[in-house]
This record gives sequence, C-alpha cells and structure tokens, in this order.
Amino acid sequence: MKFSGFPQVKKRLCDVKIYFLILFCISTYVFADERVLDQVSLSFRLTTRAETQIRVAGEFIFPFLVGDSALTEGNNIRFVLSADVSPVSVNGMLETVWKPLAVFEISAVSFAGSGWDIPLASGVSFNKPGLDRLGKPDGSARFEGSPFMGMVWGTQLGAAVQFDLGALYPGKWTHVVFRSFNSLRYRALTCADKNDSWQYEHDIGEERNGWTYLATHVLGYQMPFKLNVIALVFEQEKRLYDTPGKEVWGDSYSRFTLGLAGEYLFSDKLALGVLAQIRTKKNYTDSSTQYDWYQMREVDRDDPRDFEFYRLAASLTWIF
Repeated sequence: MKFSGFPQVKKRLCDVKIYFLILFCISTYVFADERVLDQVSLSFRLTTRAETQIRVAGEFIFPFLVGDSALTEGNNIRFVLSADVSPVSVNGMLETVWKPLAVFEISAVSFAGSGWDIPLASGVSFNKPGLDRLGKPDGSARFEGSPFMGMVWGTQLGAAVQFDLGALYPGKWTHVVFRSFNSLRYRALTCADKNDSWQYEHDIGEERNGWTYLATHVLGYQMPFKLNVIALVFEQEKRLYDTPGKEVWGDSYSRFTLGLAGEYLFSDKLALGVLAQIRTKKNYTDSSTQYDWYQMREVDRDDPRDFEFYRLAASLTWIF
C-alpha cells in the first residue's frame, strides 16, 4: 500500500500488491517553488498466499499550474516508473498522475510483464477445458504454458476524489482521510484471443482479454505515533468483456474485497505496511461444483456470493 504525504510526515511508499493499495490525504504533495522531487524506493512483500515480490520504483514530481489558494497551491504532475520481480514473473509500469486540485487527481497507467513456471506456481499459462478420449469436455481444467509465452500488457485510466479532515481542522488528531478511486483497465495476453482464458502470476486462471471496472475506497486515520495509519479498504472489480455464457458461471457479478490496513514507521526511510483481507467468492449449484473447469460451473442465482478469508500481506519499504 502506498501511504504518502500526511502533513507532518515525509512522503513514503509502501507496496503490498504490485502497487498494494493507495492511501492519500488532501495535502499529499505541496510545492511552491520550481523544484522537482525525486526518490527511489525498494520494497519487499510477502503474503499468506505465498506471493513474494521485490519492487523498485522511481518517483518524480513537477509543480504544474500552481495557484495561490489552498486547493491549487500543491498542483503537480507525478511520474512513477517501477519494476518488480517475483518467483514467477517480471513486470514494468509507468504511472502518470495529474493533480489539478488538492481534492482531485487524474491518472493513467501503462504496464507490461511476462512469466514462467516453477514447480509450485505458474507464471503465465492458458486455462483450457480438459477433454475425454472423444475430444469432449470432461469437466477438468488443464493449464498449458511455457516460459515467456506471451506478454501481459495493458493500460488503466482513472480519477480520484480525496479529502483530509485535518485540512479544515488542523491538529495532530484530526487527520481522518478519505479517498475514492474509480478506473477502467484494459489488460490482455498477447498470445490469447478474446475467447481464451488465462492465468497470470498463479491467480485462479479466469482472466480474459478485455476491460474491467475497478474501484478502491479508503477511509483512514492518521495518528502521531509509530503506528502512523490505520484504514479500511473496500475494493470492487467488475468484468466488462462480452463473453456468451458469462452470467452462467458468474463473470457478470462484481467481486468485492474488504481489508484492514496499517503502516508502522521505523524511521523516515523505513516503513512496514500490513493488510488483512476478506473477499467474495462465487457460490455454485450443487450439481456443478464437481467440475474443475470454471465455465462448466453454474452460479447459484438465489445466493451467488459468499465471503472467504483472502490473505494477510506485509510489505517492507526503504526510501533511498
């Protein structure tokens, strides 16, 4: 998760996902002169789902259309160039964020990566239905892939509204922060077509080329302690691609994730981010749970979702 720019705390980065989650407040970056801020961060993250990742990121902030009012004095454009490596993948990302007002941001992200297999996990592969001797689907799933068989690439466009109560009521104990980020993401595997299902970084293997709506809502509280931030994080993911039958196996339903996050500051240069999450899962009819191939399962229309424990995650970040 990225925690940054609270009024009395220097900017820092704490990554628990590829970009973990993002927590901002209204006075994230304030520059009144012509300086360009640059920094490099190195993060290591680990989760209970055996996800391990090392990430390095460079960040550059340029004052842009700076005004004299409280809403415009911190206007800037921010560029973040990052690369990460896991036991099964390597990725690169460029993020551009324009802040025309203290309470509003517009962002554009481009990313690309690929992967390979290890005995315990798959980096990139197709998820295909298993076939019987007659060549008909038998309900099983088979994952087929090879090292760097294709590139997973995409772009994401979004906007955020953010606010810090401490901007209206200054003080050590008044920093209740809120951020709502909504975006559209296109992601695709270069060797797949729109009818192929694929797996990346050992996920459940239900990815498809196309658009996805994503939303992240954060409500947090900043404290003048080493335990700097605690926050509730709510995420929504809605697949927008048009696949015949997706309403049967459940791709027409939104997926939700609820998390509790925190950040502990060892120093201005070293921070630990932690995250605990639960998420929705699909409830299938009793007659279809026997199938491993997800497109042969049928969602229970009367009770399509249930919650399950997702993961615990931790990220240690060092600012150069």
